[in-house]
Amino acid sequence: MPGTPLLTRSVYAGALFVAPLFMLGAMLRDITPEADGTAELLALIAERPGAWTLGQTLFILSAIAWLPAGLGLMRLFGGRHLVGRWGGLLILLGGLAILAVDAAGLYLRPLVESDVPTEQQVSIVEGVEGSAAVIAFETVHVVGLFIGLLVVAVAMLRSRVLPRLAPVALIGALIGLIVNIHPAMEAAALVLLVLGLGAAGVRVLRLSDEEWLDGAHGHRVTARKPAVS
Repeated sequence: MPGTPLLTRSVYAGALFVAPLFMLGAMLRDITPEADGTAELLALIAERPGAWTLGQTLFILSAIAWLPAGLGLMRLFGGRHLVGRWGGLLILLGGLAILAVDAAGLYLRPLVESDVPTEQQVSIVEGVEGSAAVIAFETVHVVGLFIGLLVVAVAMLRSRVLPRLAPVALIGALIGLIVNIHPAMEAAALVLLVLGLGAAGVRVLRLSDEEWLDGAHGHRVTARKPAVS
């Protein structure tokens, strides 16, 4: 189908924009940082169930969007820049991991609204959060997303598939998210992430069908010279 490559590029490019945007929205709406401990978090969820559900939904949407975003980065770098492809793969795995954690976390609101005693609710939540599975998924998420973005930024600098400001924005975003001494720094870091990945999204959208299908991503496809007889 002639329109398929453009449609696929549009999905991948859009994901590169909206994944960090959803993450920004989720962090702005998240009520978890307001709680000091599990019991207080459960009390906040009971008091403001709509706000908690909105934040959790945005986190899930962000996690879903990271999957095509990772695939889009892998296609952008193509077969000539294996470092960039590995970075995209790490981001994809990080998205899968946090999607599992965030989706599983939806049980909190029904738990709070149930007749289970508060002490038992706290015990259940702390048991789940301390389980080996959750810790493993969260570790994969952190390593996948942060290391993946760093690898992608390095690949951008090396391959020059994008203007230098794009990888610089990604590196600045990573520094801000890691240091994160103030909510404003976290928000600014996510804005930089939107700019850096948004530039990658624009580049993906502007690839020709030939570049997209042939794997010569980030490079102009040059016509072959006719053989000299």
